[in-house]
Amino acid sequence: MSDAEPEVSPRQADEKWHAYPDTILEFESRPPLRVDLRENVADDARMRLGSLGLAMPFGVFTAENPAGDNAEDEPSPGAEERKERANDRREGRLEHELRERGVAYVRVDGVSPDGRYREHCVATLVTREAAVALARRYRQLALFWYDGSAFWLLPALADEQPQRLPRNE
Repeated sequence: MSDAEPEVSPRQADEKWHAYPDTILEFESRPPLRVDLRENVADDARMRLGSLGLAMPFGVFTAENPAGDNAEDEPSPGAEERKERANDRREGRLEHELRERGVAYVRVDGVSPDGRYREHCVATLVTREAAVALARRYRQLALFWYDGSAFWLLPALADEQPQRLPRNE
């Protein structure tokens, strides 16, 4: 199977799904805007999202690491580098597709709490259905959806139910 279409193992999908709610979103802005999905969205973050053009519901998704098949998990530095280059190409295709469609987007990184893992994403004002469809087309297990007051974890390829964040609510 090509690197564009890795298999999704149920164990891997489950492991990745349970890690998503611990994500910190770092929106490209000055000063940087960090939204910790382990906490409720603060009023000042909500206002900052609006200043970035993200006042209405929007999706956050990536084209990197299809099916949760992370480059960092590769057995050798060479294999990891090849997968990173493929991630860069997929990210470029996603951004090109959005520009071609006339869909505005803001770059945002999904970052692990310890900062050791980072995925380049986009936040874009598309319908929830369109966001899920794009995430599926780029073979993503899940995506984040902001409904105007809270973030949600939505399945794309994962066989899960939508989950309101933070998960302790």
